[in-house]
Amino acid sequence: MRNWKTAEGEKLEIPTPYSYLKFKIETNLLNDWHETWDDYDSESGRRTRDFVPKVNRKFFLSKYLIFFLSGHGPFPYYLNRFKKLNSSSCPCGSIGDVDHYVFRCQYTTDFHLKEPIAAHRQAWFKNVQENNRVPLEIEKKIVRPLVQGLSHWDSFFLLRSSLLSIAYFILSSCPAGSVVFFGPLRGK
Repeated sequence: MRNWKTAEGEKLEIPTPYSYLKFKIETNLLNDWHETWDDYDSESGRRTRDFVPKVNRKFFLSKYLIFFLSGHGPFPYYLNRFKKLNSSSCPCGSIGDVDHYVFRCQYTTDFHLKEPIAAHRQAWFKNVQENNRVPLEIEKKIVRPLVQGLSHWDSFFLLRSSLLSIAYFILSSCPAGSVVFFGPLRGK
């Protein structure tokens, strides 16, 4: 009898460890999320994938960075789509989307960031994301005041002064050379 048990073995039930189950569930969820991420074909989906090409469990994202990535938020172009503003134009005459204010608007040249070329958008955004205080500054000085119901012109001038503060904060809080894709402050 002893030889049979040694040769064939006995049925022994060992429960699956909790950590393994957690790992498998997380892996399956990430795979499903990534498939959805890749399949979502919209203007904001394409824009977001330009900066963030794949799903990452450790990816920190605040709703204010989502405003930037998706182009959704208190910007004339987006608000006009839902009839919250009569025009999608910036006071300078161009389309008032998030990229326009951050990179190109003639009224906000004091704080413009150098627009990254398509090949460097992911690295540029990674630098922004790794500075943990940037999302808080974006919330405090740009998005929150705009969302709280200011008129279009008040919002524009508040946006301009707020972005000046943000640009100064970003540039002064990073060690020299660490943020490769931010350009110098223009107009100074």
